[in-house]
Parts: sequence; structure tokens; C-alpha cells
Amino acid sequence: MGQGIPPEDPQGTIRNLCEENNLSYALVLAVYQAEGIDNIPIDTTAKSDIKKLAYYRNYWAAQGYADEFVFDLMLMSNHYGLEGCQKQMEDGGSADPDSYVQRVADFKYNLEQNQGVNNK
Repeated sequence: MGQGIPPEDPQGTIRNLCEENNLSYALVLAVYQAEGIDNIPIDTTAKSDIKKLAYYRNYWAAQGYADEFVFDLMLMSNHYGLEGCQKQMEDGGSADPDSYVQRVADFKYNLEQNQGVNNK
């Protein structure tokens, strides 16, 4: 895959899971792109991945962080694990040595702007 979006989702299952969890469809596709995942088992992997992203988002929002920072923390938790992200926060920063957050943001922007993937 690498350059394109993940395989077609003819039933819109991933999109529906995103809507149910109040997550951007383009964001979820961008996460898969950043991780180099070509095939997404919808009934198992996609469902748990989307719920996990929503959990991380809700966790950091409940800690009182602004939406823009919640986005970064959600993605860092997804990539490094919640404990890894918490440790980075305790150590005084939100370092992202792999530039994972930026890669996801770039893929998301590309999907929205150049490939016409929207959030609805």
C-alpha cells in the first residue's frame, strides 16, 4: 500500500465504526497508512483499533488537555502505548522521536485534500 488508502470498504464498516466512536474516518485511514498496514481485518482489528483510539482520546480529554493536544496524545498513546505516553508526559515533554504524530497528520491531510476522503 504505502502511497494509497487501505483497501476498499464497500459496506462502509470502517466509516460506520468511526462515526460510532466519533473519530475521523480520514484519521483512522491515516493511522493505518503511517503503520504500513495494507489489509485491515474489519471485524476484529479495525473494531478494536478504532475503540482503542477513542479510548485514548477520551482518556486524555478527561485529563483536561486541549483538543489539539489530545490529538497528539491520542496518537502517541496509539504508537507508544498509554504507559509510554504517560511516562513521556511525566518526564516533562511530549517527545515523538519517530515523528509518528506528524506522519499521521500528513497522511490525514493528504487523504482529505488530495484523495477526497472526508470525515462523513
